[in-house]
Amino acid sequence: GEWIAFLDSDDGWHPQKLQIQWEWICAHPQAVLVGGLTEEFFPKENAMKILSPSLQDATKVTFIEMLISCRFYTRTVMLQKNLPYRFADSRYTEDYLLWLEIILAGLEAYVLPQVLAFSFRPEFSGGSYSAELWKHEKRELHAWNYLYRKQKIHLVVLAVAISWSYLKYLRRAMKRALT
Repeated sequence: GEWIAFLDSDDGWHPQKLQIQWEWICAHPQAVLVGGLTEEFFPKENAMKILSPSLQDATKVTFIEMLISCRFYTRTVMLQKNLPYRFADSRYTEDYLLWLEIILAGLEAYVLPQVLAFSFRPEFSGGSYSAELWKHEKRELHAWNYLYRKQKIHLVVLAVAISWSYLKYLRRAMKRALT
């Protein structure tokens, strides 16, 4: 097909995820990346309620929003297959870097206001790549440096991104230490 969706073994999809996204995509052909909301563990009853997302409901994701926090959970994403961007090697936070490259290229990315997927384990839980907080942080920093080296972001943006990334890392580490 023309679009790709991702599903890891520790994630699940809303029973109508693909249908919901495909109907929205057909009505909004300018979009090249479409995600949705996600919940940890099994979806709550109201998460299974079918919505009819519209352009007014969908949120167009900006670079500034992505700088603050990744707005896409890979398990919710549908992505145009013919884009010239691919997942980078394992030195980077591959999915985050891919979404950033797409948005920095001026392509349109949206998040639908619908729970489209869920995870069988909490984010940053033991046994997953994201559980290795420092490794995850180093990969995110590599991604920002990559964007700078490829002249996709300015040095000032790099400095802000790195500083913010360290703050997010400290928050995650403190949160983990307190649980």
